[in-house]
Amino acid sequence: MKKLPIWLASFALSLGCILLTTNHQAHAVVPEESTFFSTAFVEEGSIYNTNSDGDLWPSAWSNDDYLYLANGDGWGWTNQGWSDIVFSRITSGHPDNRNLIGNRINAGIGKVWNTAKCSDGSAAYNRKPTGLTSRGGILWLAVQDLNRCPGTRFFGPTFNDAPNATILKSMDKGVTWTYNTTTPMFSNNAFTTVIFLDWGKDGVDNDPNSTRDDYIYAYGLDYNWRDSFSNSVPDPTKLYLARILATDNVQDLSKWQFWTGGLNDGAESWSSFGSIASKKPVLQDDSRVYSTTTSGFPSADIKDMTKLSQGSVTYNRALNRFIYLSWTEYTYEFYEAPAPWGPWKKFLSKDFGPYNSPWTTGKNGGYTTVMPSKYISADGKRMWFNANTFEGPVNNYNFSLRQLYVTPYNASLTPVNTKSSTNNLAVSGESKTPFTKASFHQGNPWALNDGVKNVNADDWNGEAKTESYWGYTWGRPYNLNKVVYTTGNSFPDGGWFSNGVKVQVRQNFNWVDVTGLSASPDYPSDGTAAPYKTYTLNFDDTWGDGVRIIGTPGGTAKFTTISELEVYYADRFASTVTDTFDGPLSSSWTWSAPLAGPTNALVNGNFRMSLPSTNTYDNWTTIDNAPKLTRTDMGAGDWTIETKLNLSAYTANSNFHTGLTVKFGPNNYYVWGNLQGSGLELSRSGYPALTVVPSYSNPSVYLRMRKVGQRYYADYKTNANDPWTNVSNDYYPYASPVAVGLLSKTWSNLNLTADFDYFTLSK
Repeated sequence: MKKLPIWLASFALSLGCILLTTNHQAHAVVPEESTFFSTAFVEEGSIYNTNSDGDLWPSAWSNDDYLYLANGDGWGWTNQGWSDIVFSRITSGHPDNRNLIGNRINAGIGKVWNTAKCSDGSAAYNRKPTGLTSRGGILWLAVQDLNRCPGTRFFGPTFNDAPNATILKSMDKGVTWTYNTTTPMFSNNAFTTVIFLDWGKDGVDNDPNSTRDDYIYAYGLDYNWRDSFSNSVPDPTKLYLARILATDNVQDLSKWQFWTGGLNDGAESWSSFGSIASKKPVLQDDSRVYSTTTSGFPSADIKDMTKLSQGSVTYNRALNRFIYLSWTEYTYEFYEAPAPWGPWKKFLSKDFGPYNSPWTTGKNGGYTTVMPSKYISADGKRMWFNANTFEGPVNNYNFSLRQLYVTPYNASLTPVNTKSSTNNLAVSGESKTPFTKASFHQGNPWALNDGVKNVNADDWNGEAKTESYWGYTWGRPYNLNKVVYTTGNSFPDGGWFSNGVKVQVRQNFNWVDVTGLSASPDYPSDGTAAPYKTYTLNFDDTWGDGVRIIGTPGGTAKFTTISELEVYYADRFASTVTDTFDGPLSSSWTWSAPLAGPTNALVNGNFRMSLPSTNTYDNWTTIDNAPKLTRTDMGAGDWTIETKLNLSAYTANSNFHTGLTVKFGPNNYYVWGNLQGSGLELSRSGYPALTVVPSYSNPSVYLRMRKVGQRYYADYKTNANDPWTNVSNDYYPYASPVAVGLLSKTWSNLNLTADFDYFTLSK
C-alpha cells in the first residue's frame, strides 16, 4: 500500500467547485467545503480489531439481518486457509460491545480476466472484492483484477492498475455464485472499481419520501482503486455513478444507466441504457496531499497522492445524507451529499502523517474506509467504519473498526453564554472537537484540553506547510474574547509560529480574523516561544462555532507545537465606567490648560474642547501647552480607553492633532486621533509618527487605546457597528502611565473645536 501581525487569507467557501493551480493541471477541480456538519471527528486509530484476517471488507446488510463481507488476501472470518478473496458473514454482536461473531462461507470466488504474467512467470493479476450489496435477499459482489507483480516498494507494479471487473450473483447468501464466465462486465480500465451504495438493510424503503431506492446504485473509478503510485495508469480523480432497477438483472450491462449530469446541482440526467461511454463524474477532486515536503520527509514513503479511492458510499437515514469515505494512505477524505449524485462536498480531511511519523497502535490511518449502515447509531451521529493497514508496528489487517462522530449544523442556534473567566469552552463546549491543519503527530488531539501543560503535541508531518493552526469546533455558537495558548516542546528545526499568532473564529463556515487582538506576553516568533510557555490572546467580544490560532510554521521542518488551548468569553475587566458628558464633570477628571485661551464646555452630551487662533498650543519634548482632560484611576494593570471624536470647527490640512492621550510624565504623551483633518496618527512626544492612517477626511471617528502589559494598541472605526481596526502597537516599558484622557494640540495659530461624545475606561 502507498502510500500579532500576520498575513494569511481567511478560508473562503465557494459557491461551486473551486479552481486552483497545481503541479499537475493548470485548473484543478476541487469540491467545495460542506456546510452540513458543524463538527466531524475521527478516532486516531482503530479501536476494535476483530478475530479475522484480510483487508478491503466491502459489506452488505441483508434481509436476514446478517452483515455479509468480502475480504482480499487473507482467511476471512474463520481460519480455513488463505485466499485472494474470501466471503464471510457476521451473525451476532455489535462493535459497541466488541463482541462480533462470524463465520467464513466461501473463498476463491470469481475469475481473473487478465492472463498477463509477471517477469517471474507468475500471474500478473489476482482477484479483489470492491463492492457488495443486497436487494431482495440476493447478494451482488463486484470483483476486479488488480496487479500483483512484485517490484519496488509502493511503485509497483503491485496494486497500480485494475483493468477489468465483473459482478457475481448469489441466491443462497454466498454459498454459490454465478456470473458470465466468458467476458468481464467492465474492461479497458473503465468503471473497474465498483462500489455499491449501501442503502441500509436490504436496500428497501430506506428513502421513504422518494422512489430513489427503487434502484441499485453503483459508483465507479477508472484505471485503479487508488492513486497509481507508479503512474502506470492515470490516477483516479473522478467518481462516476450508475443505476439499475432493482428488479432488473444487475449482471446485464445493457440495463445500466450512467450519470450524465456532471458536477452541477441541476436536474437528474442519465445515459441511455448500457452507454458507459456517456458517463460523467458526480464528484471530481484533482487536489493532492503531500505534494511539497521538507528534507525531513521519510525518503521511503510515498507522496503527491490523489484523494479518490475505493472506500464506501453509505446512506445515513437518520441524517438523510449520503456519505462517501475515501482515503490517500496518510489521510481520510470524507464527502457528503443530499442525493446519490450529489452535489458532493468535502466535510473532513483527517491527516495521520506518513508511516514513519511514526504510526502506532494508537495513531494510524489506512485504506478501504468501509462504513456498514448496520452500525450507524439511531441518531445518525456516530458511525463505525473499517480501515486497514500493515505499515510499521501497526497490523490492522482484519475487519478493523473505529468511529466517525458528527454534529449536523443548526443555523437557528445563537450564542447564549455569559461572561465567565473560569468557563473554559474547550472543556465545556457542546460537541467540542479539536482539530489541526495537519496531523496530531503524537496522536493525542485531546491533549489540547486535558489541563496538562507540560506534554508536547505538534503537527510535524514532513510537509512544507505554509500555515499551521490549532483549534476547536462546536455543535453551537458561543460568545468569545480570549484564547490561552500554551506551547509544546522546543525543537531545533521548528515548533513555533514564525510571523506571530493570529486568532480566527468560524462564523457561517467562514474563518474570520478577530479584531482587537493582543498577546501577553509578546509572542517572540522564534524558537524562544517554547517550551511550555503560555500566551494570553485577548480580542474584542465576538462569536463563532469554532476558533483557531493560526500562523506560518517556523524552522526548516515547518511545524508548530502546542500543549494546551483554552477558550473563554472572559470578564477581562473588573470595572468599566463610561462618562457620557451629559452632566457636570465628575471628580475623576482634571482639566488642564497650561497656556491661557483654550476652553471647555458640556454641549449637547459632548465634552467640547475649543482652542482659539491667538496662540499655538503644542505638546512636545520641551513644551506642554496643550489643553487636556485627564484622569488617574486607570490602575496599574491592563486597561482600555475609548471615545468618539467629532471635529466641530476646524480647517482641513491645518496643523492640529486631537484625540485620546496617555501621559507618562512631563512632556511625555501618546496622542492617538485626528491629524490635520485629513488623517489619523499615533505619536509620542518628541518622536516621529508611530503610525498614520492617511486620507481619513471624515470629521467623526471612534478611537480606542488598549494597554496590554507594556504594549499599547491603537484602534479606530468610522461607524458604531463597524469592527475595530487595529493600526499599530508600540512597546514602551520605560515608564508607567500616570494619566489617561483627551488632548488637543496645535502648532500654528488656528481655531479648533473638538467634541468628544463619551469616554469609557475599562480596567
